[in-house]
Amino acid sequence: MKDGVFTLVELLIVVVIISVLAALIVPRFLSQAKRAQTAEALQVIGAIRRATFRYLDAGGSTLNLNESSSDDEWKNLSLKNPGISKLWAYRVDIAAGGTSNIYAIYRADGLGGGGAYGGSNPGTYMELSIGSDGKETWNCVGSTLRPLYSSLGNVTQIGCQF
Repeated sequence: MKDGVFTLVELLIVVVIISVLAALIVPRFLSQAKRAQTAEALQVIGAIRRATFRYLDAGGSTLNLNESSSDDEWKNLSLKNPGISKLWAYRVDIAAGGTSNIYAIYRADGLGGGGAYGGSNPGTYMELSIGSDGKETWNCVGSTLRPLYSSLGNVTQIGCQF
């Protein structure tokens, strides 16, 4: 640097350093956003799960809810309709005998063709199946979802993650 002026080489070095740092940092932020959105879906599924147990304990029977169900129908579970978020749509199927299926359908794959909605293309979704005996089974459908296990080891699946 002469007389308070940066040379072209010095400016290029600074630009290269900033570019390399940005290339390392930006992908981390993008993946964190997707993880946060998945965590939100798992929280909603957990709330629906707890409400389903309360509903069945109170003597409730068959119930089918989705994003187009009215708020009054969702009140059967003492919940507000989660509706369709930016990325997730929710569905609950409670059959006679107490078996239940709770779905969170990833909307980026297209809501209309999802397997949880009876279409031929299963899309990407999380499914929590609860048997009449209370046993829970997770199903992670789609190439981008994988099982999420408890921190106690790969023994108990507690959801799905991207």
